[in-house]
Amino acid sequence: MRVAGSKSWRVSVDRQDQALHVALCIRDHFQIHVTEDDVPPSLNWHVPTGQVPFEVQNLDDFSGQWLWWWRQLVHASSCRQLELDLTGFNGLSNFQDPKGGTGFFDPYEDFHSLDSRPQLRDLVAGSWRQGIEWSKPLYQTSRERARMVVKDVVDTVIAERQVLPESINASVIVLSVRDGWFMIAYPGVLLCSESTYADDSRFAVELRKSIESSLDGPRR
Repeated sequence: MRVAGSKSWRVSVDRQDQALHVALCIRDHFQIHVTEDDVPPSLNWHVPTGQVPFEVQNLDDFSGQWLWWWRQLVHASSCRQLELDLTGFNGLSNFQDPKGGTGFFDPYEDFHSLDSRPQLRDLVAGSWRQGIEWSKPLYQTSRERARMVVKDVVDTVIAERQVLPESINASVIVLSVRDGWFMIAYPGVLLCSESTYADDSRFAVELRKSIESSLDGPRR
C-alpha cells in the first residue's frame, strides 16, 4: 500500500489486497455466480476451475453466502485503509449478519468469523492456501508508480469545494480484474480495476467522486 499526500490530506492506494484477491480466486475457482454491482468481474489471470464440494452443491443461498463474505472483506479493508469505523453507513455497509457472524477477518484462527455459515467456512478454510498460490500473478505483475493525478484531483476538490485539506481522507483499492470496473464501496473508498486505475482521465473522475462522497456523507 502507498499513501500519498501531505500531513493534512491523505489518499491511500492498495494494489495488493490479499484477502480480496484470494476471495476472488475462490469465486473463480468454484465458478460461484454473483451478479451484484459491487462484485467485480473475473480476475485478469486464469484460475483453475474446480468442483464445488457435494455438501455445498445443494445450498440454494451459497452464492449469497459468498456475497456476504465478500462485502465483509470489503468492509474490513475499507476500515483499515481509512483508519475509520464505518459501521452504520447505509448501502453496501449495511450487511449485518442475521446469523451472528462477528464481522472480522481471521484466516489464521480457523475462520471463526464464518462460524454462522459452516459450509462457507469449510470451503474457505480448505481453499485459502491454494488461493494464495493462485494469486501469485498479482505480485509478479503489480507495480506502483508515482501518480500526480492524485494530487491534482485533491487540489481541485479542495479549491472548488472550499474545504480544509485535512478533511480529505480517501482510499483506492485496485483489483486485478477484467474490464473498466469501478465502484464506491463506502464514502471515500474507491474500488477499481487495473485498467481503470491505469487510465488517468477515468481514474481522476472516479477518484474525485469518491473523495466528494466522503465530504458529502457523515464524518467519523
